[in-house]
Amino acid sequence: MTGIDETYRRKWNKEEYLKKIEERDQNKKQQLIDKIMGKKNKKRKSTGSNKEVVDINEETTRKEREKEFQNLDERIGQKITTGINDLTQGAFCCTICNRRFTDSQSYYDHMNSREHLRKAGIKVNKKKTTKNEIQELFKKKKEEIIENKTKKEKKNEEKEIEIEEKLTGKKQLEKQKQLEKQLEKENKNKNKKKKKQK
Repeated sequence: MTGIDETYRRKWNKEEYLKKIEERDQNKKQQLIDKIMGKKNKKRKSTGSNKEVVDINEETTRKEREKEFQNLDERIGQKITTGINDLTQGAFCCTICNRRFTDSQSYYDHMNSREHLRKAGIKVNKKKTTKNEIQELFKKKKEEIIENKTKKEKKNEEKEIEIEEKLTGKKQLEKQKQLEKQLEKENKNKNKKKKKQK
């Protein structure tokens, strides 16, 4: 194939690209390791349009972590929210417990929690009921149901009576109209007879 010109094709430096791939793989592995270990080696500071990358000293991050974990035994079981001073801003807020929730479900769960109820002054302990108390409750409920039924029956009876009165009133009006028409016809007939007799 001597007649074909292949100089227009780009020639790749394979060694250079293999080095780049190896460096990229090593960086990814190191980032994953740092992420797992909780290290942050670089932090970005924005200064106007230029962005500088600043190295953080590992001693300062260690000191910060130590401050966070001081008196940890005293804080066991407590939940801490940080970052927003105004609790009512953009979320559900419990002013009694001084806590903030991002969704309604967690807020609802908190409102029914023992911790919140205790702080609100509502008794959390459940009272044990006896057999007699339960029987009394059932009797009260039965009486309420019977009263409701009798009230409904009375209302239904009143409605039926009203309907009957309306119907009887209409019937009476119709009878009166019929009687008036009959009287008018009779009067007309009498008048005609009188005219004929004259």
